Amino acid sequence: MICASDSGFRISASDGVVLTCTRFLALARAESINLQSKFGKTSRYLILPADNSAVSLIRIYASWLAGFTPVLISPKATANEIQEYKDQLAKGTRIYPKLLLKKNEIAGIKSGLKPKPFTPTPGKEAVIIFTSGSTGNPKGIIHTFDSLTASAALQNKVTKSGKNSEWLLSLPLFHIGGFMILFRSMLSGSGLYIASSSGAVYLKELLAERAVTHLSLVPAQCSELLKTPEVFTQVKCLLLGGGPVEKTIILALKKQKIPTQIIYGSSETAAFCSAVKPEEVKNPKRLGTKPLKGVKFLAVDENRKPLPAGKEGRIVIHATSLLKGYLTAEEESFFELRKKRFYITSDMGYMDAQGFVHITRRADAIIITGGKKVSVSEVEKSLLEISGVTEAKVFGIKDHYWGEMVSAATAGENISEQFLTAELKKRISAFKIPKKWLILKKLPKTPLGKTDTAALIRMIG
Repeated sequence: MICASDSGFRISASDGVVLTCTRFLALARAESINLQSKFGKTSRYLILPADNSAVSLIRIYASWLAGFTPVLISPKATANEIQEYKDQLAKGTRIYPKLLLKKNEIAGIKSGLKPKPFTPTPGKEAVIIFTSGSTGNPKGIIHTFDSLTASAALQNKVTKSGKNSEWLLSLPLFHIGGFMILFRSMLSGSGLYIASSSGAVYLKELLAERAVTHLSLVPAQCSELLKTPEVFTQVKCLLLGGGPVEKTIILALKKQKIPTQIIYGSSETAAFCSAVKPEEVKNPKRLGTKPLKGVKFLAVDENRKPLPAGKEGRIVIHATSLLKGYLTAEEESFFELRKKRFYITSDMGYMDAQGFVHITRRADAIIITGGKKVSVSEVEKSLLEISGVTEAKVFGIKDHYWGEMVSAATAGENISEQFLTAELKKRISAFKIPKKWLILKKLPKTPLGKTDTAALIRMIG
């Protein structure tokens, strides 16, 4: 059962909305009846532009009650992006109707229905979340209730969240990190506070005023909030992930004794599947995380053979929280070893003698162009050394002649393709110099603050 009426789960939001679990379930049931009446059984999928609001949470649960699998997308998705999603989904897939749920119902008018908790059948699909990584092509990741429940159970044990906890929902709901905050809260019976912004200034004010006990941040947010560490006074567990964690952040967390779990995971693993406390980190420059109970990490070679401790290879993961699969065929992303299904990540790294996994770089951090290897980090570092360049992102795009063509996007003042090419010739070999360029005022970012490589690939064509 997902979110029993007596579980303790409750919702509050910055816009004043307050919902008990009973009220939430009653509204979701009313909404599910509206959904069934409007759409019937046109398709098992339902595209849901999901902002961080109580309405979106009700719509997700209502979709389950009505027999649909919600496909969570950004509320700012363009028409072209939505069409790309639809192309991967079953014919007849509809977009969630915007006006189905009435605002006055949220405000307090009785729904007239008794709450109805949802009990999924084994293997039932729960959600689809799109991720594009560095490929530029959206990939629909399918998770079942089994995989989500397995993940949430492990994560709740690590974070020690329960009925006396309150999670802060500040990550986007259409990303696995945000969605799993919701799912963990439902299973643990904790409170959920919906933030109106993910900006550090807003979060600093909110944490100073509200007794949030559990939250998840990306390094950029954490770095800014650590300037006023007293805002973490009420926090019982801070999850920190979504990108490399700098030594200065780890040392500051140690010094302030903020209860933190530095985490590693992905959409495919239903958020984090390994973690480490700052006080357990012996060498911040070689950060490693420990697999959660029942999760197996390996570093493998090109033939998918496990490598010994300390040897770098492709990181692969076996866990009960693994995705069911992708909407499109991606069989090369999985393999079987000793009768266990492993997911092949996009990361390179190694296992140490203590069983910790260390991520060293992205597998796509090496571009093979014309048979020669180009280090993405080397080219990016060289670009950032050039006067006027404030941002740089290097990536490969498929090319029939080169195999992969080295490409770059930069931001800054008084720079041009000719100028950058000439400057790079002084620093690196000719074959490493980008052949395609984007010169922008600033590079596009994802909702989590990372450079949006997928957007750059689409822009460069």
